Amino acid sequence: MEMPVLEDDEMTGIEELEEIETEPYPSYTPHLLPRNITGFVDGLQSIEQSLYNIWLTERYSHPIYGDDYGIELQQYIGQDFEYLAATIEETIRDAFTFDDRVDDIEILDVQLQGANSVLISVEVFTTEGDFEMGGLEVGI
Repeated sequence: MEMPVLEDDEMTGIEELEEIETEPYPSYTPHLLPRNITGFVDGLQSIEQSLYNIWLTERYSHPIYGDDYGIELQQYIGQDFEYLAATIEETIRDAFTFDDRVDDIEILDVQLQGANSVLISVEVFTTEGDFEMGGLEVGI
């Protein structure tokens, strides 16, 4: 017995998938000294906190995080300043846009600090507004 072939308009039980909109939840406010967590932040502060956490997490180094979380800064160790200056914007953009509230970033300043360190300032464009992140350090 041959199975009937259904045309597209005859298919039943298949609905078009709707995109699920995510809502950000307030996150805890960590205080480095003294070592405690108090209060909540949301809006721009929440995004800034998320991006600092991404900055402090080397991608692929912690099995608790997925492969899209974190930033790939170890690639710059042993490299020269010119290589970092030419590629760091794309590295930061790739890491920071993991947070879907981040639309884009722009490098404001890249300064060599001694022989083994670079300080970076970035402007971050988000759904909540724009802000600067400065003092981001990369070892080279």
